[in-house]
Amino acid sequence: MSWGLFEPDKCATVWLIKRHIDPNARFAFVERDAELPEGIAFDTPGAKFRRYHNRCTYETFLEHHQLSDERLVYIGRIMHDIEVNVWERKALADTARVEAEILEILSDDDPEGNVDACLAYFDALYLSL
Repeated sequence: MSWGLFEPDKCATVWLIKRHIDPNARFAFVERDAELPEGIAFDTPGAKFRRYHNRCTYETFLEHHQLSDERLVYIGRIMHDIEVNVWERKALADTARVEAEILEILSDDDPEGNVDACLAYFDALYLSL
């Protein structure tokens, strides 16, 4: 479960969970300050799986699940560049393109559609690497 607003790191993390950690995972999106339903919270304040000062939520899942596939790690570097490396010059040439493409496919008012869009986007990105 996660806060309702979709952004690149959350999009990538949803894909990582569904495709490489738990294909049966289901997601609940709640409004800020709402009581969290039962499940494993991520990308929420105080959650074990969230953004830290030195890694994004996606990287937190990679590390916890000891995923080392080179393409997954590279996507993690892109998410880090977007989410953690906010004020610095981007380290990877792909970062600006990936961020713009993700933001273009996301909708503020359709969480389920966003999950489907994220899965399709990252399936294609993963295969292209």
